[in-house]
Amino acid sequence: MAREKQHVKSAPLNTPRGARAQAPAGLLSGTTIIFLAAAALGLVAAAIGGRLMTSSARLSTRRRVAVPRLPLVDAKALIARGEAVIITDLRTPAAANWTLAYLEAAFAAHRPVVMTVATDDASRCCRYYEPRREALRRDYPYPFKPHTRLYKDSFAGFAATLRRPERQTLHYMHDVFFGDAVPAWQTPPQVAADMAATAEALEPAARSAAGPAAFAGFAHGKIWMGMQGVVMPLHYDATDNFYVPFLGRKKVVLVEPGHLEALGRYPNDHPLAGSARADVDVDELAGVAIAEAVVAPGDVLYLPANVWHQFEQPYEDTGALNFWAPPGGGEAAEDPRLRTRVLWDGLEQELVSLFGNRAGLIRERLAADGDNGDGDMGRAAGALMAYAARWKRWADGDDRTEREVLSVFLQGGRGLFGRVSGWTPGAPWDMSGLPPLPEDVARRCRLAPEGATFTHVCR
Repeated sequence: MAREKQHVKSAPLNTPRGARAQAPAGLLSGTTIIFLAAAALGLVAAAIGGRLMTSSARLSTRRRVAVPRLPLVDAKALIARGEAVIITDLRTPAAANWTLAYLEAAFAAHRPVVMTVATDDASRCCRYYEPRREALRRDYPYPFKPHTRLYKDSFAGFAATLRRPERQTLHYMHDVFFGDAVPAWQTPPQVAADMAATAEALEPAARSAAGPAAFAGFAHGKIWMGMQGVVMPLHYDATDNFYVPFLGRKKVVLVEPGHLEALGRYPNDHPLAGSARADVDVDELAGVAIAEAVVAPGDVLYLPANVWHQFEQPYEDTGALNFWAPPGGGEAAEDPRLRTRVLWDGLEQELVSLFGNRAGLIRERLAADGDNGDGDMGRAAGALMAYAARWKRWADGDDRTEREVLSVFLQGGRGLFGRVSGWTPGAPWDMSGLPPLPEDVARRCRLAPEGATFTHVCR
């Protein structure tokens, strides 16, 4: 099916500076903002995924804006305002030198290390989810049956898989190789030197984002390599992101911050925390600003914190690395899109504090049946109303009543339990839907320890 030409114009898609999702002290009952952990730390360690790009259902003709493409001297103004932009003149060793053969040689000369690879059927590869240890720590609060398999493989093994002509399953390698938390033995010296030089080249742009005095370095850097057809579904990070393609072209779809109800944000305790249930190419998203671009080696994409993004690989196999940097400070009260996130994060935490791994079920039952004033439903409704009242005093300007904002929150959590029969909180994940490893890969793999998120370790 031929793709219809989209109507594209350039326009900003931003998170205003001084409008970060930070609530006044005490608003979240002494907790930190949950999405910082769920969307940033969880997704950094998470499995990745997406859906095949060639389905006709993905060929959206919805009007979208183009992400601006500018040299750094002009891009700095947009970065300082928290607007997504493609920087066209930053030269990095990764974009200049990295090829599959270059990285193979670098890893072959280093001690053996394994990295995370996601695999799934070609029609749906792949899907983000948090490490299973996070669900275990929370005592499995949501039913979950992943269809993306994670395994560990050497770079040589992954490169051999990438060269396979048979592609009934797709494979996507991703792992962190840069940052203070990365042990020195993990990253080959040449790769480490290239990533450090790339980070140095990105620093002027990063200082524009955080402010010269505020930039404290990049938290970590990650390498991504995968097959044509992989899609990473819509999600957000709580950190600024500088994305550097070094192999092939990627399409990126961006959605402005907020829109939690329209996009169907998964709860913070869900394995898919930080991701959207909506399909940005299929679902009708009235009033939601969407932008798109194609990035390639030589580009650097700046993604502000909190902007939803989806990466697609419809053209060829790809490789990229990205660096996350903590965003500048400020109050979310200035931006209603982020105020709502503070509200939802706080309301979710109120339920978790009261009901632990039953919090999601309580939210679903309140949405379906309302508050009868007794027992758990009464306790939950009282706590949520009290929090909504505190939030309204802090937000200062939202004209909705406490009951109205709660109604939107409760409806936004529906549908996560209805199709699961016999499940109770605390039941482990159902891993029966994972695709098998290709035979040539499986022959060199052993089973991972029980309870690990990845299923095999391969050499």
